[in-house]
Amino acid sequence: MYVVNTLAPVFLIIILGVLLQKTSFLSPQLSRESNRLVYWVGLPCLLFNETANVSIASGSALRVSVVLVVGCLGCIILAYLISRLLHLSGPSEGAFVQAAFRGNLAYIGLPVVSYAISQAPGTSAVASLSGEQLQSLAVLSFAPLVPLYNAMAVLVLVTGSHRSQANPWLTLLRSVVTNPLLLACVLGLGWTVTGLPLPPWLGNTCQTIGQMSLPLALLGIGVSLATTRVRGQVALSMLATLLKVAGAPILGVLVANWMGLSATERTIALLYLACPTAVASYIMAEQLGGDETLTSSTIVLSTLLSTVVLAIILSAFY
Repeated sequence: MYVVNTLAPVFLIIILGVLLQKTSFLSPQLSRESNRLVYWVGLPCLLFNETANVSIASGSALRVSVVLVVGCLGCIILAYLISRLLHLSGPSEGAFVQAAFRGNLAYIGLPVVSYAISQAPGTSAVASLSGEQLQSLAVLSFAPLVPLYNAMAVLVLVTGSHRSQANPWLTLLRSVVTNPLLLACVLGLGWTVTGLPLPPWLGNTCQTIGQMSLPLALLGIGVSLATTRVRGQVALSMLATLLKVAGAPILGVLVANWMGLSATERTIALLYLACPTAVASYIMAEQLGGDETLTSSTIVLSTLLSTVVLAIILSAFY
């Protein structure tokens, strides 16, 4: 029941989003505005509040981050090798590589980890840490991936695109420094460095706003999936899906065991690595000349397959 109790809230809310879109209960405009609210306000408040109240040793989060970064870079290398073997065109190669490494950490990974923490039995791997410590670990672990994902997505798409880019490095820099999730983490960690406690009025406000972000984000994913179709090179999309939700966790297990991560650290890393391809990948592919059809198909397929892989990870390690 633990696996069901952890994953059901996440994917049932996504399914609800699909149904609300299919029945026209939510208008496309409302969905876009909701997603913008989550991205620019809700999640930044959540991340700022968690990082400003960090209550774990930074070394633990750093170890998990290293596993995530290695898993990400490993998927990029494998995806490029496969794309060259298959002789993919530039736009298809960029979209394939991005879909194979860019996970939906904030919108799906964080809710899954949060529910896993709240539902974990007393004898599980997380029993030695308090809920606040685990939430801090969950947030700080993926914070370094925010700028990495944005930077690498711009690089692989611009490199493969046939569109003219006057200054791709400026595009890369802008995508990183204007990311609200990254800025929220930096501000939160900056507050932690001062050693000052977060004023209750500010902490409570950020916590209240942040609490709305995860369910709204999951609803938004459902709405996006409802309007996304699996089409084009389905076999190639499935290959990118396998790299993302299966290849990345396998790399993560190898690196985590080599580094000697604790059971808690390893499980959090694997849950993040098994996340499906981020919905934002489609927007990036559209803007930077990648294969939009390949990207959209991979988002749908990886979301479906990730439920199985996440369930396996929770069963095996918790």
